[in-house]
Amino acid sequence: MGQVLSKLGHVDLASLAVDRYEWAAERSVDPLAVLIGHYRQAGELISAAAWDSAARFLESSRCSIEDQLGGADPVTLSVWGTCI
Repeated sequence: MGQVLSKLGHVDLASLAVDRYEWAAERSVDPLAVLIGHYRQAGELISAAAWDSAARFLESSRCSIEDQLGGADPVTLSVWGTCI
C-alpha cells in the first residue's frame, strides 16, 4: 500500500501507512512481520535518498535471522531474501 501511495504522489500518506504497519507488526507475535516493517522503512529511507542508512537498516534486519536459515521454512527464506 505504501509503495502505491508513494507512486501516486501521496508521500505523506505512504509514510503514514509504513508507520502504521510497523506499529501493528511490533505488537504482533510474528518477528517476520517486524522485519517486513523494517524493509518498508528502508524503502522510505531510499525515497529520501538516505542510501547508506537504508543499507545499514536492511543489513541489520537481514542479519537478525541469518542463524535461522539452515532449516528455515519458505516464509523465513522469503523475508530474508527481501532484505538483501
